[in-house]
Amino acid sequence: MAGYRETADHLPNSNLMLTPDLLSHLHPRAIIMHPLPRGYELPYELDNSVHCAYFSQAENGVFVRMAILQGYFNVIGGR
Repeated sequence: MAGYRETADHLPNSNLMLTPDLLSHLHPRAIIMHPLPRGYELPYELDNSVHCAYFSQAENGVFVRMAILQGYFNVIGGR
């Protein structure tokens, strides 16, 4: 793209990337959370790790957003 210049925000930074090697240094009870969708910082190889909590985090987020919307519409609807 003419005139387009990559900025540091768009470039992968290995200091921010979680790798399988780094998992070996985690505390046994540590969890990995991520708001998803994933980017380069969270490789697919980590999905089966015992430290992985981002899928349940995303699932619970759906229920929280549903409860917030229900509360909002109950207030608007006068219930």
